[in-house]
Amino acid sequence: MKKFFYILIVTSSASAASPAFAQTQPLDPVVFVANFYRFGLIIAGTLAFAVIVWAGIKYTLSAGNPSAQGDAKSWIWSALMGLLLLAGAYLVLSTISPNLVNLHIGQLKKLNTSTTTPQPPPPTTPSPSPSPVPFCDPATEICF
Repeated sequence: MKKFFYILIVTSSASAASPAFAQTQPLDPVVFVANFYRFGLIIAGTLAFAVIVWAGIKYTLSAGNPSAQGDAKSWIWSALMGLLLLAGAYLVLSTISPNLVNLHIGQLKKLNTSTTTPQPPPPTTPSPSPSPVPFCDPATEICF
């Protein structure tokens, strides 16, 4: 069972690598988050589909064992709920704002990395300091 999921993850991640994910230039953080989000949806959908197929095979092969059929039904039900959760999250985000689903936030501004030293601010005339307020101790009535 573990080998099946390991092989599934490796093959799905290899097949999901497309030219959209291959970047030869420095990666913008906005593009990285958008690609990571899309990759997560691809992996979650692929895993849910694989679980449904696996549970369907398990359900078919356990024709005379009601407990194994019940286990397979619960796997199918859980995978369908996961897909429903993915679709619901997408629907809610696209209803609130389509920009939340598209993940097009904008471009970051480049920082000025010049090596010039900043000029010091012009000197200001000092303001007269206020006279100190005396502190009086109420118990001894001595003022400082």
